[in-house]
Amino acid sequence: MKRLLLLAILLTTILTWGYANPVQGLLQTLENADSLTVGSVFDLYFSANVDLGKAIVPDSLSEFKVLTNGRQQVSGKPERLHLQVIPLKTGALSFPQLQIIALGDTTLRFESDRFRVNVQSVRAPGDTLLRDLKHVQRYPLELAWWMYLLLIGLAILLVIIVVMMFVLPALKREKEAAPVVIESKPVWQIALEALKALLAKDLIAQNRAIEFCFELSLILRTLLEHTLGFNAIEMTTTEIRAYLRAHPLHAESQKEVIDFLQYCDKVKFAKYAAVQSHIDEHVSWLQTYIMQSIPQKVQDA
Repeated sequence: MKRLLLLAILLTTILTWGYANPVQGLLQTLENADSLTVGSVFDLYFSANVDLGKAIVPDSLSEFKVLTNGRQQVSGKPERLHLQVIPLKTGALSFPQLQIIALGDTTLRFESDRFRVNVQSVRAPGDTLLRDLKHVQRYPLELAWWMYLLLIGLAILLVIIVVMMFVLPALKREKEAAPVVIESKPVWQIALEALKALLAKDLIAQNRAIEFCFELSLILRTLLEHTLGFNAIEMTTTEIRAYLRAHPLHAESQKEVIDFLQYCDKVKFAKYAAVQSHIDEHVSWLQTYIMQSIPQKVQDA
């Protein structure tokens, strides 16, 4: 009697557990795995008596790449979990065990079976020659490589011809052209014209004696600078005196030059009253000095 009671309890427990846990084993199907090569796709299907969500692919999977990982509905068949996989290497490869998660219940998981596939090489074992998969495409109007070399050579030849026909003759003509001679006025003529222009301004009558003496002094300084070759325009009267003492010049002319410059300095800087008779005297002296600087051959002509 006790045995019958224990047997009844055991049967009741088994039936109750089976009703509360209706999960059956995982069904795994491999398709299109014959004659695999690198890059070809094979299909892996999983199904159970519960809906499956996805497969957990480990990061260490280096010999395969999973392209798709999701549910698939095929007409006439129940919905299954579908994985599309491509092999990345050749030889006998082992596909690892995966964990399959039930749809809507991450705690309910299944474990797939490991399996091996043979991935064939598309090249013979001794073939080390790399070949293009297809012919190299050319762009529209693209030329052969040797045509570019020919065009570059023609361009260089054209540049040489242009240089020889146009540039070199132009340079030769420019070199052979007679230099343009610019006639410059002699310094004595410039001084006489400047003195004439100064007198025409009539600055003394306008009570502009300082300006008059400044330009009068500048005419003499310019003449000295060009005839004796020193910077008379930038020098003071004292510096000009020192220079004339150190260089040969007629003593009388030296004294007259300094007296002339000192008179102009008095009017310019010391507000010395410019008397018309003194102005006429110094203008006459400057005109005579300029005439004396004219070369003898010019005077004779």
